[in-house]
Amino acid sequence: MLRGWRSKPWLLLAAILAIQGECPESAASTGIAQRDVLAQRHNSLAAKGVHRGGRRGAAARLRHHARYSRSKRAQVPAHRHELDHPKSVRGHKHGSGTALIQQQRRIEMKSEMSVGEALAQLPVHVNEMFTQVQQGGGSTSDFMDALNEVYRRALDASDAWTLKCRDQGEQLQREVGNARTLLHNAERSVTQLQDRMQNLQSGVDRSLAELETLRDQYKRHQMSCQQNQQRDEAALRQLSADLPLARSLVSNLTQTCGFSGGTAPAFFECSLPDGSYVVTFADETLRSQVGQLSGLVERLLALQLERSVRSHIANTPSLLQMRVREHRLRGHHPSTPHGLHQQALPHRSQGKNVSNSHHRLQHLSLIQRRQLLTKRTLPTDMCTSTASPPCENFADNLATFSGGVEDLADELKMRMQAEADSCRTSLGQYEMRIQDLKRQSDDGGVALANAVAEQSDLESSRRVRREQVEDLSSEAKQSSDQCSQELEAARTSMCSAKALVRDLGDVVSTGAFLGDCVITDWVGGPCSQPCGTGGVQNVTRRVIHAPATDRLCPALEATRKCNEKPCPVDGLMSRWDEWSECSQACGGGTRTRHRSVIRHAEHGGVPTGETMQEQLCNMHPCDQDCALSDWTSWSMCSKNCSGGHRIRFRHVLRQPVGNGGCPADNDPERRQAAPCNADACQTSPAPQCASPLDVIMAVDTSGSMGSAGLTDAKQFAEAVATRTQFGDADVATGAPALARMGVVQFGASAAVAQALTADKTEFSAGLAAITWQPSETNMGEALAVASDMLDHHGRARSQPVVVVITDGMPMSAYVLSTEADKLRQSGVRLTFVLVGPGVSHHAVERWASWPAQENVVVVHSFAALREQAIVTSLLANLCPSLE
Repeated sequence: MLRGWRSKPWLLLAAILAIQGECPESAASTGIAQRDVLAQRHNSLAAKGVHRGGRRGAAARLRHHARYSRSKRAQVPAHRHELDHPKSVRGHKHGSGTALIQQQRRIEMKSEMSVGEALAQLPVHVNEMFTQVQQGGGSTSDFMDALNEVYRRALDASDAWTLKCRDQGEQLQREVGNARTLLHNAERSVTQLQDRMQNLQSGVDRSLAELETLRDQYKRHQMSCQQNQQRDEAALRQLSADLPLARSLVSNLTQTCGFSGGTAPAFFECSLPDGSYVVTFADETLRSQVGQLSGLVERLLALQLERSVRSHIANTPSLLQMRVREHRLRGHHPSTPHGLHQQALPHRSQGKNVSNSHHRLQHLSLIQRRQLLTKRTLPTDMCTSTASPPCENFADNLATFSGGVEDLADELKMRMQAEADSCRTSLGQYEMRIQDLKRQSDDGGVALANAVAEQSDLESSRRVRREQVEDLSSEAKQSSDQCSQELEAARTSMCSAKALVRDLGDVVSTGAFLGDCVITDWVGGPCSQPCGTGGVQNVTRRVIHAPATDRLCPALEATRKCNEKPCPVDGLMSRWDEWSECSQACGGGTRTRHRSVIRHAEHGGVPTGETMQEQLCNMHPCDQDCALSDWTSWSMCSKNCSGGHRIRFRHVLRQPVGNGGCPADNDPERRQAAPCNADACQTSPAPQCASPLDVIMAVDTSGSMGSAGLTDAKQFAEAVATRTQFGDADVATGAPALARMGVVQFGASAAVAQALTADKTEFSAGLAAITWQPSETNMGEALAVASDMLDHHGRARSQPVVVVITDGMPMSAYVLSTEADKLRQSGVRLTFVLVGPGVSHHAVERWASWPAQENVVVVHSFAALREQAIVTSLLANLCPSLE
């Protein structure tokens, strides 16, 4: 339907130009060129017979002219110098292919117009006057006045309709363009809505799928928590059953060999087929009682028995030497004490079967261990007797065993509570995530339903816009047809008048006919108003050709109304709302914001924009590791000699998110150490500590120490004090702050033997007053007492230090670990001096401050404590300044 004026606007322009030109029979080149252009562009259509053939009769032409004279005379302006039409005088863009073909046919017909045909197009009185002139009886002047009046009226009508049609065409073109823009916007809105609906549907499907996966994970995690709880409850029941058995066994043993002395039971050390060793009682009744304990508690007892034996075999071969000797007796090479077990292990190339075989052998070892310990008589090829320890030492280790069983129960309870809290937290997080996904799915469903409703409205709007485009296009075609008809009628009258003048020839004087003056089209100036009312435009035209004398030409200047149209009104929108919350906390979500239309655009104003914007948000992964800073500068060396360290750190800038991880404070990714000052400390003279320290010497006085061992420990503490410079800062003299020292003794309980003092003599007196107390090793209480001393009497600018001198494990490792953590977190340096083989170095390294190699001093025997090298080693560790 729109293949006419809208898609090819030059067609109507060509038609208008052809109509406005000279009559076809004129020799003017302009008319001929216009006819040729139309003929070339539409010869194919004309060849198909689209134009109407035939000619109207003379009577029909007279009736047509009469209608034209009656109807159009009233529509043409009364004064031709005041053209009441819009401003535009540019080429019109309206028309249709059919109208142009018909016009071309009519032009071809007029090229053959005879005088009779011309008379049929003119009023009756003009016909009569022409006949009289031809017969020589009429007035040529009167005839030319009448003919010029007909020509003038036709020319005025042509001018009026030309401008009117051009303005109408431009207006319709704008309206159709605006309508098509609105249609395009409506179609774009429908497309965007369909895309959004698809995204919403995808989001709902994704949320439902993730919800289902999360529910499965929740069930599996819940089942795992229940299984762990059942396992821990079973272990706690076992420990609860072991605890009275352990206490009964310790009570029976300490009745004959306790802190007050007695006779220790006989011991055997047995080698198991898996290559491990176990120390047990020689007495069958005691071994039977041990056999009633669970595997974990039994191994804890064996460990304490081994420590008791190993601590006091100075006059016998070492335990390692005894093991090597027994392996040789069995035919094993000493360098491979576990040769039997190693031969039983499969090769590594067997992959995962290695682990399965290891577990089977471990289970077999437990069975063999239990069978061995419950035998009435121990096999001599597997077991050999070993020396019994002093009763004070034995009782101390039994107390550690009893406390260890209680620690196991307490630690298990704490672990159960921690696991319960963790499960409760993680299950709660699962539930929250499930609720979030359900909410997202519900919100997506609601948004999808709203989008469906909105789609119906947009589809309706699109239909209205499409109908509007079609209606305007139809109106444009009708307007084009009407313009063609009216302009054709005016041009026909003018060409008829010219035909009569041409037929009279020399009878008509030069310049007497208005049609002899060839003029241009109207050219419009600027309109006084861009829109609204009251706009006026001056239009002008020029004479192209006219007779040299007595020429008669139409008006060349006129005024007309212009831009009589509503002014454009731009669309107006509200401010954007705030962005909504992101649909996902992590992993990529979306957020939206909206604004409303306050006023729609009118009359070609700037249209309104989008009412909703959507953007991605929270694109970071849900599980995100913490962010660390750059490395700090290296610190000063921790020691003056004998190998210290420098450290540097990386701090946490952002905490981890979700299941993301973060290295611990002591992880190599956050803390690095480098060796420094590797030269050995000088030996002569012996270096002294000249640093501001608050040192608490915690001395073990339990049964495992023995009277002689305690004496060596006290002498070691005295040697440390002798090589330490004591003193408080003195403002009057300007003396710097040096060291202060105090003493805590601990056995079954801990007590302050000497408060912190800057007087070396006072310290020595308090240290000398310590006595041996055959009892348990309550090391945890000793740390608590030392912490209290430092809290109340420590100096703000002095490094607090606690030095523990011991030969055995604490009565409660749990209590000790708790107190050690408190000390380290408060900035206290915790150092251990371990004497003999009865202490687990691995456990102590976890309790001591970092690095363990500078805070754990290992001494093989009490006698070695008398060596100055050990004192130098401790002072080098503690004192940043040695003199």
